[in-house]
Amino acid sequence: MQHLFRHEAGRMLSALLRVFSVHNMELAEDAVQDTLLRALETWKLRGLPHDPRAWLIRAARNRAVDVIRRERTARRFAPDEAASSPYHLEAAIAALHAFAPSYADTDWRTIESLYGKLFQLRPTPVVALGRAIARGEAHGPAEGLRALDAIDDRERLESQPFLFAARAQYLRALGRVDEARAALRQAREAARTDAERLFIDVQLARDDAGVTRVKAGGS
Repeated sequence: MQHLFRHEAGRMLSALLRVFSVHNMELAEDAVQDTLLRALETWKLRGLPHDPRAWLIRAARNRAVDVIRRERTARRFAPDEAASSPYHLEAAIAALHAFAPSYADTDWRTIESLYGKLFQLRPTPVVALGRAIARGEAHGPAEGLRALDAIDDRERLESQPFLFAARAQYLRALGRVDEARAALRQAREAARTDAERLFIDVQLARDDAGVTRVKAGGS
């Protein structure tokens, strides 16, 4: 079971980040960890489900959605004057991710706008990163890459994998595959947890598979 968990943790994280985006890495990591602990307890009593991988991914997504719903409930009972506080803006952003019908149908323009308001209250590189990613999703990878490269104090983000992972995503979308892989390798070096390393390894393996298919098709 431990081997299964180690193997699936990166896939779970990757699946969640396709829904909640890379700048919600902490939410996704917490959901993965909580789900694995729940599975360990549940499966010992009831045995393995028919499809363990699907069970883990579904449970992790439900866990993340539950967290966001609790934040939305707290927001409804908060004082009106706090409605534009950083906490409430972050909760609104997370809710737009969680309740979008799909990643492609996420309201990225509204998320970009919310990040703009959040940046006015909290002008940090981390918030700028979230805004840049939202801009790329709303207006295309070239705009996203420009926004990432325009972040002030970018060196403060280089101790974490998120900036590199986002650059890799947009470079890949622009067809700059070698640069994307280099950015992923930087993300791998900056990863701080096993879950982050597994997530990046999944992306690297996916790129390797794509290169192999291209070579096979061209031979």
